Formats: sequence, structure tokens, C-alpha cells
Amino acid sequence: AGTDENAAHTPLQDAINFGKGQAAAALIACGGYPENVHGTQELLQRACEKDMADVITAFQRAGVDMRLPTQLQVTPMMAAINAKKSAAVAALMQAR
Repeated sequence: AGTDENAAHTPLQDAINFGKGQAAAALIACGGYPENVHGTQELLQRACEKDMADVITAFQRAGVDMRLPTQLQVTPMMAAINAKKSAAVAALMQAR
């Protein structure tokens, strides 16, 4: 759940933004990701841009589609390649 001030501001968002991969992966494993597809894809994209392979793997294990684009039509693989993040690319390749 988000904060009282901002329902879209979640602990998972903070964990990814601050590079806390283990915390983010644990939150995802517990179902702590947005119920709407676009919100989840935005967080997945951010994890790809930050080279957070453990978070990408957690999203994949939770059943998140690794091929869906964000609202701006950026797929997770595009985000990882654009940011030149090899661990993220490898995690996405294994998720196929």
C-alpha cells in the first residue's frame, strides 16, 4: 500500500529507487507490487535501468510478463540495453 499522502508511493518503489535489491525482491515475493500492469511495468523498467537482476528475477517468479512495455512503449529489455546494464540483460534472457 502507498502512503497516506500519496497512494502511488509504495515501499517497493522506494526499495527500487534506493537500490535495495534484497528488500525489493522480498516485497515482490510477498505480493507487494502494484496490481495495475502499468505500475508494475514502470517498476520493472526502473529495476532494469538500475541493473537489479535479483529484482528482475523476483518479478519473473511472481508471474510478471517480461515482454510487456511501459505506457511509453519501452520493454524491459529495451530499458536494460539502453542503460547498458549487462546483469539486467542476462536476467531478462534467463526469464524467457
